[in-house]
This record gives sequence, C-alpha cells and structure tokens, in this order.
Amino acid sequence: MRQQRIESMDTLKRITINYSVRMLSDFHVGSGAGLVGFADRAVMRTAGGELVIPGSTIKGRTRHYCEQLARSLGLYVCGGRSLNSDLCKDGQPPCLICRLFGSEWRPGTIYFSDSQLTHTLRDLVREGGEGARFDYQVVTRTRTRLNRMLRMVEQGALFTFEEGTEGLIFDGRVSGRLLCAETGGDEVGGAPLEALALAASLLLIECLGGKKTVGLGECKLTINGFDMEGKDIAPSLREILAERLEELVLYDDYKSE
Repeated sequence: MRQQRIESMDTLKRITINYSVRMLSDFHVGSGAGLVGFADRAVMRTAGGELVIPGSTIKGRTRHYCEQLARSLGLYVCGGRSLNSDLCKDGQPPCLICRLFGSEWRPGTIYFSDSQLTHTLRDLVREGGEGARFDYQVVTRTRTRLNRMLRMVEQGALFTFEEGTEGLIFDGRVSGRLLCAETGGDEVGGAPLEALALAASLLLIECLGGKKTVGLGECKLTINGFDMEGKDIAPSLREILAERLEELVLYDDYKSE
C-alpha cells in the first residue's frame, strides 16, 4: 500500500455502472399495499405488470454496506447511526458516505435506476398475458403472527403475501457525476477511490427486500459494465479491488492538510 498523504481537490467525474441481480431465493420487495381478495401484502410492479426492484432499495443496501466498509477501515462517517455525530455541513469536507450518497446538506450526484427484469423475461411475461404475470413471476404464501411472550399464534393474525420467484434476473444502472477527491497521484487502476468504494459496496449486496429472517431475498449482484470517464474497467475490476481497495484507509488524510 502506498504510504502517502492524500491531497484533495474535489472534481466531478462521470460514472456509469451496469449490473444484474439474480435472485437465489424467493423474495419480497413490498409495494406497501395489498390486492383485494388476493394478497394482503403485494410486491412492487411496474405499470406493465412486471416485477421491479426500486432504485431506492439498491441505494439503501449499497449505503449500508459502504458505511460498514468505511467504519471497518477506521474512516469518519458523519450522522447516520453514529451517536452524537455531526453532519458534513456546507464549508466542511464531506465524508466518503456524503460524497457518494448525498445528505441533508448536499444533494447526491449519482442516480440509482429501478432494476427491471431482463428483456427476455419481460417478453415472456408480456406474451403470457394476465395469468402469466401471477403464475410466472409470483407465488403466494400464507403465514400467521406469533405472540413471542405467550409462544402461541395470535388470533385474527392470518395474512397472505406475495413473493417474487427464485431465479428472476434484474438489470439496473448507477450513473451520474461522482464527487471525487484528487489524491495528488495516479488514480487507483483508472478509477478514483470513491468509485472503488461504490463498486465494492454493490458487490457486497447479498440480500434484498423484506422478511430476510425467514430466508427470503438472497441474491447475487454482478457488475457487467463500469465506465469511468469513457474508460471501461469492468473486466479488471475485481483484480483492482483486491490489489488497491486497502488504500481507502488513507482516504481521510486529506482533511488534515
């Protein structure tokens, strides 16, 4: 690892990450509503009836793992779940999390699109008609709620919810202009440290949606394209991460300059 102090000059650099998510188990990304006479808790769908994973779901899980990564390396993380922690306000150097995801004081500069079914799967759903939308994409499960103190089923607590089926594949994109701190040297493998932290956090995602405690939502995320200022580094991304991600421990050094 290069033992050099990071010197900062903030710049905005264009980034586009294309990824796919393969569901390894049934999953429940809820819509917050039900289907009268069919399910009490429905899954999220597009206007055309295809299942979708909202960009906010991907962004939330990515931020969660990015905060874990930053704290494991001893980096400063403002606000969030940190007790009595100040936010990165105007005039202060933003922490890694605020640079990537924005905060109450600075808008985010990258956009997480909704992850939609692959074109092949969407065509199957559309060709199958209304019946296929339910039979192919979704299964239903009926459960009861337990009273943990009495260790018995609560009366009147029977409910039905939808699950997306195992094996579905969704495509999504992260794009925008990434707020980067210049390190005063060559960028890490053709990408700034912020971009590598974002990629590593995406690859750490292993479950999505609700009801994870009953085994739902297991997934595998794969980065298919990683364009940084017109240069695609996706083919060598894992090698770059394995070799240079540890340099993130120096990331906060620029604040003391």
